[in-house]
Amino acid sequence: MIVDAHVHFTPPGMLETIARTQDEPYWEFIMTPDSKNQSEQSFLTAERMIADMDAAGVDRVFLLAGYQQSARGCREANDTVLALASEFPGRIVPFVSLTPAAAGTPAGRAMLDELDRCLDRGAAGVGEFNPYAQGCALDGPELRAVTDACTERGVPLTVHMSEEVGRFYFGKSTPRLGEYYEFARSVPELKLVLAHWGGGLFFFEMMPLVAEQLAHVSYDTAASPLLYPTSSVFRVAAETLAPHKVLYGSDYPLRNVPVTPEHPDSSFEPFLAQMAADGLGEATHPGLYGENALRLIDRARPARRGTTTDAVLAEEVAASRALADRLELPVDPFASVALVARRYPATKPVFERFGIPHTNTTVPVWEPIVQSAAARGIPSARQAKLIEELNRAIGS
Repeated sequence: MIVDAHVHFTPPGMLETIARTQDEPYWEFIMTPDSKNQSEQSFLTAERMIADMDAAGVDRVFLLAGYQQSARGCREANDTVLALASEFPGRIVPFVSLTPAAAGTPAGRAMLDELDRCLDRGAAGVGEFNPYAQGCALDGPELRAVTDACTERGVPLTVHMSEEVGRFYFGKSTPRLGEYYEFARSVPELKLVLAHWGGGLFFFEMMPLVAEQLAHVSYDTAASPLLYPTSSVFRVAAETLAPHKVLYGSDYPLRNVPVTPEHPDSSFEPFLAQMAADGLGEATHPGLYGENALRLIDRARPARRGTTTDAVLAEEVAASRALADRLELPVDPFASVALVARRYPATKPVFERFGIPHTNTTVPVWEPIVQSAAARGIPSARQAKLIEELNRAIGS
């Protein structure tokens, strides 16, 4: 059985709908092809998706509703993947979208109601979640409400990640790898899937401490050929990760390999053929093509936990959290700067006067204004106004 753990549905007409509603600027931005964007996205019907699955021998896909910014967009995307799962039983496993909101607020309660509505209709997980595009901090209460909800219900959460170095492409998100690491290790009871090889975070699991802390984390291979040589990345993964931690995912209908006359549009076949040519089968990567993914959506199975029997390593794992969690009053020199600033905002100007950074807000040199604006929910109609005012401010 082949299970693709990372697939999207982008039907013809999607761009027209997004442009009309004006409440999903980020989707509009990354999906709209133009002379600079050079989108690799295909727009295909559900029937075409099923036909492509049949042609490649893909039995089932995890259909990810995506990272919508609006409650309307989330519900519409959720209804779509749920309807497709009903239309093609046994072929589509729906993962749903959530609009992040803090627990205990009206929006937070609405988010939980939407999750439960979808789970009652057969949803198996949440994703693809994108903190950058959906406007929430990795250490903020909105994302915590999402992770707590998934943990309590025993469902996996797939989170979009981008590699911190290398080329720029539209849709590349800006949080730093270390921030994702801190986020991942802060939710040890969550069945967490880090998309796109976790932006390279998996390389650091060769460190025993990191592997122990991220025992609950899996990595999918979505869009892998656009980023890494297939034979190299899978070889490193085999040496670095436990076999159960890697999930085959394509990011279909993204064109993840160069088009050819045989495959002029998106297809499952080229990446699978590339993997087969490199000898990547069940013998080399047990569970890669299905078992690992299906285990995650079994709600009766808890998240995996660390299994170290090394007393020194266990002590190091526990100690690694002590500084970040320690905050007693009065504040002493060993308190965490970030924790003090977050708990007591009045301390921020003090840190700033002394030149001590208290938040990790470095903007990558490659982040363009248009993407930053879209990620912050500014629709295309207002983006032109933003550029106009910027030009007026600089006198051009």
